[in-house]
Parts: sequence; C-alpha cells; structure tokens
Amino acid sequence: MFFYQSTEVVFLFKDWKIHSTGPYIGALFATFVIGILLEFVTFAIGELKAHNTRSGLKAVTKISDNHQEINQSRGIYDNSISEHSFKEEIEYEENPQLNIGMRCIIAVGYFFQLVLAYLVMMIAMTYNFFLFLAPVGGMMIGYLLLGFIAPLFQQNGKDQEYAQIK
Repeated sequence: MFFYQSTEVVFLFKDWKIHSTGPYIGALFATFVIGILLEFVTFAIGELKAHNTRSGLKAVTKISDNHQEINQSRGIYDNSISEHSFKEEIEYEENPQLNIGMRCIIAVGYFFQLVLAYLVMMIAMTYNFFLFLAPVGGMMIGYLLLGFIAPLFQQNGKDQEYAQIK
C-alpha cells in the first residue's frame, strides 16, 4: 500500500464516497475534530481516575519527638521538650478500590475512547495523505489545548503535592 492524494475517497463506509473538493474538506474537518475529541476523552478518563485516586487518599499524620530521638542517640536522656523538637510527617495511603458508579462512568469513557480511536484508524487506513494527517493534527491541537485547560482542574495545588509524594 502507498499514500496518495486525491479528493476521491471512500470515507469510512462504502456508501460515503467523496468525489469533489467541498465534501473532502468537510471530511478533513470532521477527521480533525475526531482527533481533538479523542484527546479530550482520553484526558477526561485520566482526570476521573486521578480524582478518584485523590479522593481515596487518606492522610496519616505521624508526629515524632525528634529532639528526644537525637539526644537518645547521643546517650543523653533529656525529657525536656522544646517547641522545635517535634517532627511532623504526612504520609498518604491510597485506596485503590473504585466504587461501582465510578467504574461504570470510566467504562463508558473507555467505550467512546475506543470508538474514536478505531474511527481514526479506519480513516488513516484509507491511505489518503491529508486524511491521515488530519487526526494527527487534531490530536496535537487537542493536546496543546489541554495543556492550557488542565491547570483549571487542579485543586489548589493538591495534584502537585500528590505528584511530589509519588
């Protein structure tokens, strides 16, 4: 097989035959939009999973007497407590269980992600050069747009704090 460039192409279905420039440009635009939608669905699934993971985190605070530990390691047993002698550590324990409702929502998201991905594959397999590039460009633009939108989904830096813990 080889790539070709023509406005005559069968677009997804046997009956969707394109013979002129207008419908071809419409097919390019539709394919570009499918690429953007694929990136948005992929992003949404990732955010749902990340949000569920964050909501499943349980903070465990451990407070230790750092002053007493240091003195005991030196052989000095001093029970006096200064204001800076306590060391606080926060650890996060994950709850990997997804509730059934969230699993169903993510499964529907995966369904749409797979449908869109297979549509992109079918369009690419027409071997029409610009129909091949249109979803790639759409996915690229979708990725760039999500780079600006993603910070809006962060909850006051909690995502960054969680990323540093991992």
